[in-house]
Parts: sequence; C-alpha cells; structure tokens
Amino acid sequence: MKNSYLLFPVLLVAFWIGCQSDDVRSDAVGGQAGSGTIDSLAIRYLIRAEMAYHQGVHYVALMLTDSIDMIEPDLPDAYFLRGLAYSALRRYRMAEISYQRVLSIEPNYEGAWYNLGGLALRTNNPSKALSCFKKELERHKSPQSYLQMGWIYMELEEADSAQWAFKKAIKADKNLTSAYMRLSELYKKEGNQAKALKFARKGLNIEPNNLNYQYYLASIYLEDEKPEKALPYLETAVEGMPWHYQGHHDLAQALIRLGRPDEANYYFKIADSLKIILDKVVYWQNMAEANPDQIGLWINLGNTLHELGRNADAVNAYNVAISLDPIDMDVRNNLANLCIMAGDTVSAMSHYLTILDLDPGYADAWFNLGIAYAESGQYEAARNAWLNTLKYDPTNEMAEEYLATLPEVSP
Repeated sequence: MKNSYLLFPVLLVAFWIGCQSDDVRSDAVGGQAGSGTIDSLAIRYLIRAEMAYHQGVHYVALMLTDSIDMIEPDLPDAYFLRGLAYSALRRYRMAEISYQRVLSIEPNYEGAWYNLGGLALRTNNPSKALSCFKKELERHKSPQSYLQMGWIYMELEEADSAQWAFKKAIKADKNLTSAYMRLSELYKKEGNQAKALKFARKGLNIEPNNLNYQYYLASIYLEDEKPEKALPYLETAVEGMPWHYQGHHDLAQALIRLGRPDEANYYFKIADSLKIILDKVVYWQNMAEANPDQIGLWINLGNTLHELGRNADAVNAYNVAISLDPIDMDVRNNLANLCIMAGDTVSAMSHYLTILDLDPGYADAWFNLGIAYAESGQYEAARNAWLNTLKYDPTNEMAEEYLATLPEVSP
C-alpha cells in the first residue's frame, strides 16, 4: 500500500484559520504487501480498507483490517492503516498502539514514527513529538519531519533551531510550500519584514492559488502599513473563503486605512457574525475531542461547521459521528447531503444507497439520491429515484416538480 503521513497543521496563527487539521498525504512508498508473499485475500482486503479510509468511511476500514488480522496477523501495512483510521476517529490511544505494533513488526517502517509524532502533538506533548520526528529522520529523510520539528522549535521560542529545521525541509523538498511559509512566519515573528515577505512570496509562487497563503501575504503587507498592496490578496481570500473571520476583519482594516469606511463597516459586520459562529465551532470541537464517543457532539460540530460554510470540515465531523452509529439513517442522510455540498457526489450516492439497503422506504434518501444522479447527468436513474420518492411519499411536491423538468434536460 502507499504509506500515508498524517499532517497536523497548527491552527494557532491567523493564516491557518480555515485549514483542515487532518490533511492526509500519500507517498508512493512500497509497503509490505508488495513483496509477493502475502495472502492474496489479505491484499484484496487491504486495498478495500485503504479505499474506505480515503473515502472517509473509517469504521469500514477498521472492520476490513480486522479481517486481514485473521489471515495475516503480522502485516504492518494493516496496522499502519488502523493507526490512520483510529487517528481520524480521534481514538489517539488506539492509533498509538497500532503504530507501535507496526514498529514491532518492521522497525524501519516509513511514516510510523512520523505519525506517532503527530499524535504526540495532538495530545500536547511537544517533547515526545520532537523525539518521534527525530527517530523518523534517523530512518527516512522526510522533509515533513523537519517541518514539524521547526514548528515545535518555533513554539518553544528556539528561533535558531526552528530556522535550521525549516531550511533543512526546503533543502529536502524545494517545492514544500508550507516550509517557506513557516520560515516566513518565523521572520515575521522576529520583526524581519523583508525576509518574511521574501519567503512568503516564494511559497505563493509555488502555490499561487492557495487562499491561505494569499491571506498570509496580505497580513504582512498590512502589518508593514501597506494596505494598498494587501487589499487585492484580502479580497481574493475572503471571496474564496467566506467563513474566514480574520480575513474579513483585516479587509475591513485595510479599507479603513485607505479611507473607505462605508465598505469597511460592511466587512466588520460580517467578521462579527463569523466570530460568533467560530466561537461555537471551537466550543464543539473541544467538547468532541474531549469526548470522542459522544455522537451528538460530533453532529453539533458538523452542523456548526456547515453553518460557517466549511462543508468539507463538516463532512469530517459527520464521518466520526457515523462511525459511532453506522445504521443511524438520519445521520447518514445528513452526511450524504454535506458530501454533495462539498462537491463529492460519488460519496453522497454511496451513503444514500447504504441507507436504502437498510430501509428501501426511506423517501428522503430516494429524493436526495435523485438530485445526486441528476447533477452527475444520470437522468434516467434520477427519474427512477424520484418515482420511488413518490412511491413512499406521495405528498412530495418537489419530487413531482423535478420529474417534470427531466424531459427538458434529458438528452
């Protein structure tokens, strides 16, 4: 399988607001399954488990790795995947046990020490995290390990060590944009605006469409009393990230300094409303992380993230919720709806079909499945779905309206 590294961007500085905290990166590094000595059924389960994990169906991934364990009890790839799934579900202790099991089987398994370092960061143990990243580097020269070490050193106010680590990360991967931005942040923190701008521009040149990086560059210009240079980046950032509280606030500040108070007041008002919802997100996130087995907390977090407009993050919260009760059809239906809003029609269809396997008379699922089919151009399938909607809910006027439009749009 492809080894995956769990990256844990830190959400303590303004330009990371709106980023997901559980981004997954896959590297084309050969795992144990490629050796040709593994049972073919175990390999098939492993492939399906990895697919389930990447689709966000983490509890299915765990069940499939249980099946692998009965066939190949010492397959490190399976335990590594368990660690990824447990971590996504915030079961950090179980994730740690899984990675330790990987290392007991294969001490040089790439990414295992790195992910243990990420778990240590998640549980507020930076010294343990540093030790884990160093152990990963002893075995594999991963630029991400240098990057995470640099952030820890920066938080510990060890600027020279942080600078060394970020530069090592850049040397190992000249396209690692987050290393440029972290180095820029370090210089900004030290008051060296020239170097902060230099490295921020380098990072943005590599990823010119990264809205968080555009916001961060604008924040440097604003701090440097150059609102006219900050303005276009801020406008682009808030247009692409309408949930970004700090972006709206800073855009208002830039407009004030440019003598445009009426426009500034408009963005101040938006910022104030976003701040209220953002505080709710932080509250529910802290509650859910502290009580990961409470399904209602994850639902509340997902709903609040949706209210903020962060639908992809809301999907992640609902994925944890559905892992706690896979047969709760209302939760799965909401999750499927969020998938559609996040642009993931394929996952949405999968969830609707799962609901209908459990309860063929669930009219809302038929209705929403019809929308998903129609959006993907499968008009006959949409027609059948809406006919089934009316079969189980004859009063559904919207299903009738949508059916009436199909002859006009169907090829």
